[in-house]
Amino acid sequence: MSLSFDPDTIPLPVGHFIGGELISTEGGIEMRRPSDGKSYTDCPVAGVEMIDRAVQSAKAALRASNWGGVRPRERGCARPA
Repeated sequence: MSLSFDPDTIPLPVGHFIGGELISTEGGIEMRRPSDGKSYTDCPVAGVEMIDRAVQSAKAALRASNWGGVRPRERGCARPA
């Protein structure tokens, strides 16, 4: 039995995941596969506005979750096994 693998068939989501949504951007840094040097995607680059949006989203999520008010022992129980 022979197994074949074609990395070109793997869909790669490209963008910034902020506030529960994938946000597409224009351009980025070219990424190449080490196996064959072929370019396969662009890694998105965030500007000041995108970074600010991500920080504001993270702050809102932290406030909404009350994670800061959870005792350390309870936080440890929340980790996956």
